Amino acid sequence: MFATSCYITEEQRTENSIKYQDQVEIEITLSDSDYSVMISIPSQIGELPFQGVFLVTDSLEGPTFFTQLQSFEENGKNVAWYTINTGLIRRHFIVASFGECSMDVFREVLYHEI
Repeated sequence: MFATSCYITEEQRTENSIKYQDQVEIEITLSDSDYSVMISIPSQIGELPFQGVFLVTDSLEGPTFFTQLQSFEENGKNVAWYTINTGLIRRHFIVASFGECSMDVFREVLYHEI
């Protein structure tokens, strides 16, 4: 019987995220009082296949809300989206997970930049 384990340090997690965050694209549009957020994620980074995408609220270390977003394939990329009322805006992060050991790439959603 064989056992495998994965351990990614906080430093490695941050380095991976900085290195690959430009590959996770976030497009935000405002319509009336709602933001529509479209996320585009590559099908793999290096040899690591895409595993899932998550929305995290307030903090990566101690989130007040965490959910997996449904993704679908479009033009060779994985796409996910959500809509949120402007009155519910807090600090949000998108976390894209790759590979069996979950190399995470995170980006903050910057609503104020549109």
